[in-house]
Amino acid sequence: MLQNQRNANYSFLIIISLIVLPFNSLPYFNNILGELSYQATFYPLCIGVIIWCINTIFRKKIRVPKHNSFLILFVFLLWILISGIFNTIDIAQAFIKGRTGIERFLNQVILYLFLILTSLIIYESNRGDKINFFNKISLGLFLSFVVVGIYSIFEIIGIFFNESIRLTLYQISPYIHSFGHEAYFYIKRVRSVAGEASWLAIYFIFSFPWIIYFVMRNIKNYVINFFIIGYMFLIIYFTYSRTAYIIILIQILIYLYMLIKKGLLKLNYKNLIILVLAILIVILTSSSILEHFLENVLSLLDKDYSSNIARIGSQIAAIQMGLNNPIFGVGLGQYAFYVKQFMPLWALGNEEVSAWIDPYNDSIWAPVHSLFARLFAELGIIGLFLWLLLFIILVVDVCRKVLKMDDKNNIFIGVSLLTSIIGTLLIGFTHDSYRWFMYPFSIGFSWIYLYKK
Repeated sequence: MLQNQRNANYSFLIIISLIVLPFNSLPYFNNILGELSYQATFYPLCIGVIIWCINTIFRKKIRVPKHNSFLILFVFLLWILISGIFNTIDIAQAFIKGRTGIERFLNQVILYLFLILTSLIIYESNRGDKINFFNKISLGLFLSFVVVGIYSIFEIIGIFFNESIRLTLYQISPYIHSFGHEAYFYIKRVRSVAGEASWLAIYFIFSFPWIIYFVMRNIKNYVINFFIIGYMFLIIYFTYSRTAYIIILIQILIYLYMLIKKGLLKLNYKNLIILVLAILIVILTSSSILEHFLENVLSLLDKDYSSNIARIGSQIAAIQMGLNNPIFGVGLGQYAFYVKQFMPLWALGNEEVSAWIDPYNDSIWAPVHSLFARLFAELGIIGLFLWLLLFIILVVDVCRKVLKMDDKNNIFIGVSLLTSIIGTLLIGFTHDSYRWFMYPFSIGFSWIYLYKK
């Protein structure tokens, strides 16, 4: 009975953490808690981790998933420590922008440990109540979208139509955003309650399959469903996040393919004609939207685009760093200390790159813009392999289970989970931090879905 109450408390904290998931740039406790402090999701999960650790000490027992992915997660942690030991001397001597190599290494290890503990709490407290749990998380993510959607209405009106609303949002922004209070109203990209427009896009990459699941399961009015889902994709469009467009398009294709394959979505000739007509109507009536969409996506191929120069330059620097240290890498969190040595010459004149490598500009820490490139640079080919293997195993096993199932609700849950995991993995092509809680959520949700009594 006591354990059931504890599990209910953990579940409550997990749902709260999902509701506040899009708040990922809070301006509080940043100097104390580091990059975790920016995410509202951290605070309820932190309470849960503390309670779980205390309970575990008294129980002297940890229930871990009997799945290969957990072993890989643990081996990955061991490899982080082995890489750190191999690079101990260099890490101890590293210093830039007021930060030491040891400080950076320890912060990143703590961040990864928090990822593991979060995944374990999700699994341990909900593995016996699978269907009910996924209904709860879809509710939590839908409520988070309600928050995003309401704020975005005013943001879109303020950006494009009404200056007084824009000024009001400008006054609110410092309470929920740690930077960019004024700039975002001039670059005309919707970020809602997230720190950047691309960060809002990351939230949607993870959450939109679950939002669709909740809407289709709980709201039976097709007009309302169309409005909610359409508005969600409209917000995604206004983020103008080029890589998010591509990732979400891939997810939608996977989502539709799996639903059709399992018979949950039947496209007869009549429905196909309606779908084609709907697409044509959207194209013909919204040519400017389509043009802007294509312009944003194709800009990824523009070698003279300043943002592309900075992103590609940082990724090439990371790859060169990895090739120079192919087995152990340079150590977790150490990329920024060596980026100047490996940055290609053609990128050094870029304004963003200059700020990243400036040792006196302590407000901007050098990003990699790709978790995969960062893993190769910091943990070598073995670290990159382990991370990819972790998610590939989850994707394959979830997919296998979906294909074997006959229950429609379980299939819908599995397809939503599969699409979300794949999107989360693909985020690694454009963002480089472990701090996104989509990672432990994806891992923990997968463990629950694959759990066998």
